[in-house]
Amino acid sequence: MQHAVLPTQLPLRRFYEELVRTQDVLNRKQLGWRAMRDTAGITLRLLAHGQTNFVRMLWKFGGVYTAGRLHGDHGREVRYPLRLPEASAAMKPSRAELYVHHPTAVAAHG
Repeated sequence: MQHAVLPTQLPLRRFYEELVRTQDVLNRKQLGWRAMRDTAGITLRLLAHGQTNFVRMLWKFGGVYTAGRLHGDHGREVRYPLRLPEASAAMKPSRAELYVHHPTAVAAHG
């Protein structure tokens, strides 16, 4: 799933409609019949072991990932709230703290 990293001027419901429409295009392009053909060996091996979640996922996207469901989540009770960090707005992280995966040093070729 993709997420927004910039503010939007769209109303929340319209934002989710656009998000779902975009994800649907990506899903049909990347996870349709072509994906089944390209992953036929993996798919058959999973099915032979009774693992059907991959195959079912290919056709359930539109019924599970909907703008109404995403928008409705905003009205639901938060069961596991996350605490915000207690750092002050003036604190600025070091450059090293910004990395999730630290880059490896590249040896100079000479």
